[in-house]
Amino acid sequence: MDDVLAGRTSLRQAATSEVFSRGILAQVEEGARQYRELSEDERAPLAEQGEREFARLRGESGTPNEDDDVHQGVYRKKP
Repeated sequence: MDDVLAGRTSLRQAATSEVFSRGILAQVEEGARQYRELSEDERAPLAEQGEREFARLRGESGTPNEDDDVHQGVYRKKP
């Protein structure tokens, strides 16, 4: 993840690596299982909470928007 955050690799490349799979796969599978077990009524407020959190993080971290440069899955803020 350090390489992704530093812009040395893309999230897609990291997610398909063996190292990532060994370290994260079990947690991702468990989260997916828990999500599948939720009802639509349980999912709706969680989705809203996630959208609010993404909006907050975009504002704080400089996450890309329509004005940003995207190259090979690595985001860079335009100067």
